[in-house]
Amino acid sequence: MITEPKPSVLSPQSRFALLFRDVVFVAVAGTLLQLVIYAQNPTSEVPKKDPRSIRAEQERLKKAAVEDLILSAQAQPLEISADLLLSLLAFDSVLEKKRQAELLESIFRRASEAKEPVKMVRRVGEADTRSGYLSMAHSLELDSLSIRLRALVLMVKIDRQRARELFQEISPLRIKPLSCADDLEYDVALYYALVKKIATDTFDAEAVARKEPMHFVAARLEEITSPAQLGPALDLVGSYRAKPVEFRFLIDRLSDALTRINSDPRSFANALKHNRLTEKIKFSIGSSDDAPSNEFLKAYRRYLAKNLSGVQCSDSVVTITKDKTDPSISFANSMFERPLTEDDVKPERLEPAAETFAYWRSPKAASILRGLKRLRFGDGSVELTSGQRSEQKWQEQLEKFREEFNAWRSDDEETEIDYLHQKSVTFNSLFQVVPPGPGQLDVLREFGLFLRNSSLQRDAPLHWLFHAKYLLRSVKTFDGGQRERFIDALDSTGNSAFSVYLKLDRLKQAEKDTPVSNKPNF
Repeated sequence: MITEPKPSVLSPQSRFALLFRDVVFVAVAGTLLQLVIYAQNPTSEVPKKDPRSIRAEQERLKKAAVEDLILSAQAQPLEISADLLLSLLAFDSVLEKKRQAELLESIFRRASEAKEPVKMVRRVGEADTRSGYLSMAHSLELDSLSIRLRALVLMVKIDRQRARELFQEISPLRIKPLSCADDLEYDVALYYALVKKIATDTFDAEAVARKEPMHFVAARLEEITSPAQLGPALDLVGSYRAKPVEFRFLIDRLSDALTRINSDPRSFANALKHNRLTEKIKFSIGSSDDAPSNEFLKAYRRYLAKNLSGVQCSDSVVTITKDKTDPSISFANSMFERPLTEDDVKPERLEPAAETFAYWRSPKAASILRGLKRLRFGDGSVELTSGQRSEQKWQEQLEKFREEFNAWRSDDEETEIDYLHQKSVTFNSLFQVVPPGPGQLDVLREFGLFLRNSSLQRDAPLHWLFHAKYLLRSVKTFDGGQRERFIDALDSTGNSAFSVYLKLDRLKQAEKDTPVSNKPNF
């Protein structure tokens, strides 16, 4: 059983509480002094505080609390620090714009420290796999590129010119080609969404007259080298409010891009099947009858024929047979003057599909999963009622399960990350199974201690934070005193990241005019 340590020093949360205690003490002392003066001289009036000075004092205290949070956040691993600071800057109204811009640029500069370079996603397949959890962790958008882009999205609102200057420092996307053995794909949609935002929001009227926004967008299209970029780039061109002559200019740039895209069977299939590439072309370009659009469709037909007749992945084959035509080809043929034929799209060869690493296959993990299912369903397939889960027999099963669960070690799994994901998922499921009350509180407290003791907070913060944020959100399930006990237990684990997130939530509550002393509500 994990025992809860006693912190030897005041936590940041405790220091925050002491700060407000001192402020209240000073205010009360001042009021008592005024009453003593009034008692000695009843004819005098008790001086009233100027509302403006009260507001100024409140703002000063709030700024101090915000700066304290910033210092605490900056001490965290980059991914956790960026998540905290970007969340703070998205709602804060206290910091001056100069200070906000300074922090955003600092986040932008530190982004290179992130463990993952670019966002990856898994569109299909089971989630309970190594790649499935990597994809879910990437949904936090705390890879190096996403952190830079998110910082600049906020910078546009503060300093448009500086946002554009910093964007120019981002190297052109050089996306390494995938193979059929890869089961994740690149997601660079945020990059092209920011290109549009900069083009539409950061140029003045004179620059627009010189067509600088158009050339800015065109330059990004000229950098395309991967099939993964085509879908988001088409979204950009289709939504960018360009004049007809500018639209034709951008279509030409896309046509050129189709001739230099790297061979990448996995990204090509993903773009065609999951990113609905052909549909985007039809509705953004294919509906036009002008010459540039027609030339683009011819270039797109050549692009499809080249890739479909080359190497394809055996788990995502797109082709034509005597009995069936793939819907992606049928849709494309509806736009072409000369439809693709069976000979045009016959693959040169098929490469093996990606091998996924499924969880719950090790002897220990498999035993834990079986025990968890028994707690949820008993010997049948129908979930047990809360009454059944309150019986003595079930409680004994729970105690036996927890003994085995607590004996589960990272050495039982292939990697530390595999262990983190599976054990965290078990904590989550156990929380759902245990009847509401002290038992649930114990599960979450032990979950917090498990995360506190994990070296992955430092070594793989993206994976660690995915589960830590679930734990923080779990406070919503409690009311009143139980919520307070959970927050106190979480804070007392001594984990500095938990303390900063708790502090951030209190600031958010204060922003909504909720008393600062209230417990968080994530």
